[in-house]
Amino acid sequence: MILFHGTLEENLKSIKKNGLLAATKDQWLLEAIQKPVCCTAKNPVSGEGGNPSYFTYGNTKSKNQDGYLVVIDIPKEDLENKIIAIFDNKTLDDYVRLHFFIRHEFRLVGKEIFLRMTQHKEKDYYWKKLSEKVSKRPAKEQDTLIFSPQEQHQYYKKLKEERYVYNFLGIEISDEMYDFIQSLGQWDAVYEFLELHYKKEIDKREEWEKNAPYDNAAYWKKFYQSFPIIVSEPKKQSFQNWFSPQWLLSKKLEDFNENCQILSSSLSPEYIVGFIKISTPSGFVQPFRACRSKSGFSKEVWKQVHELICQMKS
Repeated sequence: MILFHGTLEENLKSIKKNGLLAATKDQWLLEAIQKPVCCTAKNPVSGEGGNPSYFTYGNTKSKNQDGYLVVIDIPKEDLENKIIAIFDNKTLDDYVRLHFFIRHEFRLVGKEIFLRMTQHKEKDYYWKKLSEKVSKRPAKEQDTLIFSPQEQHQYYKKLKEERYVYNFLGIEISDEMYDFIQSLGQWDAVYEFLELHYKKEIDKREEWEKNAPYDNAAYWKKFYQSFPIIVSEPKKQSFQNWFSPQWLLSKKLEDFNENCQILSSSLSPEYIVGFIKISTPSGFVQPFRACRSKSGFSKEVWKQVHELICQMKS
């Protein structure tokens, strides 16, 4: 089975000698899996956080280094003995953007948003005027929710160059939080999500918060244990454990798909086929510079993979 891993030139010597080590620093994975893992993918361009190609060009300029795709060829039975978890890359992308990145902010403002939406609903039952209660301004350096995030944001993806602070019913929230609110759909769905989190035993919340864990992963795990979300509708069942690592664990795949990220123990050097140079600090190298789409990029990667395999056999 051919797999890919993106890296910079500073790591090539170690990879040639030691293989790919289980040494991920992704906080969202470490919280869920509880151990360091080696991250590889079947597709060189799938997803954002699980996109091997991104790691060949995302930090090349800032680190002044060339970027490479590591090509791995490992028998499926060998890989199965090393697998710790498999996730769909779209699931991972959604978890990081819509769960992990905003869970600290939701912890701070979620209850207040619920209370203000409840007050607004008394005068505007069908939410016809709620959009008028939303405004935005360019983010400033002192907006700590945006520029000093509680959670790990680095190297997952290119974050927005222009950042905004939204005012929603008089509460300032980040653009990431507003993206999450919009992802839920209509205002009814937003209110229902808040209601499931804060309507139940709301009078006990203040006392509960006094003894709540500081760590966000522990906080949300305990939150859902104390105030479980119980719903029967399949669409709403995804709201259960939404901000907890348990949500991600519940999405593990049983088998590979073409868009999966594979978390495993270390892969020894014998499985390394070779390295494909993708970029320099000044940009993509040829022939990748000419690619205008992910499919074109992927096609060129696979062309070079076949060349590497032929070289090994000759």
